[in-house]
Amino acid sequence: MLALVTSKCVARARAPTLAVHASLEGRAPDVHGAPYGSDLRLMVGLGHIPTLHYGPGNVKHAHAPNEHVPVAQLRAVVQTLVLSFLRFCGHD
Repeated sequence: MLALVTSKCVARARAPTLAVHASLEGRAPDVHGAPYGSDLRLMVGLGHIPTLHYGPGNVKHAHAPNEHVPVAQLRAVVQTLVLSFLRFCGHD
């Protein structure tokens, strides 16, 4: 599981999503910096929008031959994001 911090406003961006992930999975995902670029920098740089890369799999398999992610991790990410969005919109 992957959570990459990409913003100065990281606490605002990551706290709700990582808390939901921890409540569903029993632990927070790994959080670390990334050795590559991303379009999220535009949201931070131009819009001052807190950002967070969050998703399944290992980045070393991304955009490569035989790209894949474990289905269990994909399911966990979908559940986390849906529940995060619902909570953001005021639904428990």
